[in-house]
Amino acid sequence: MENILTVLTAFFASSQKQPPPISQDQYEVIKRWFWRACFSQRYARGGAKSTDQDLLEVEKLKAGKAHNLGDFDVLLDTDFFTKNVFRMSSVATNTFILLLAQAKPLNFIQGTNISLQNVLSQGNRKEFHHIFPKAHLQRSENQYNS
Repeated sequence: MENILTVLTAFFASSQKQPPPISQDQYEVIKRWFWRACFSQRYARGGAKSTDQDLLEVEKLKAGKAHNLGDFDVLLDTDFFTKNVFRMSSVATNTFILLLAQAKPLNFIQGTNISLQNVLSQGNRKEFHHIFPKAHLQRSENQYNS
């Protein structure tokens, strides 16, 4: 996921104190590229070549030139989340968490917004099991790391 941050930083970086707003078209391209990069696990295996390519393309997008950002193959099976093993460091896990975060999760008891920064921080690993309740899944017939 660090490579995604690198590409996003290249796009949003500006030497101006007040950078110009991005266009709706640029926003849509960035959003499409982002999810395609996540679901394709584009940077999972090193990804230096892909990162370099995407950095070139994002600079073209930023300059308003013709680009190919996000124009790469994505094979997405309907069982993407069930066939992947979930670990804190896996792309599938991070993608799943980002999808959940988009839905603005609420506390079951108070109905208030959950601070994902606090709950999912590296220092708060004890809360991670709430997303993937291992004990419950072990009792069922599901594979508990899927």
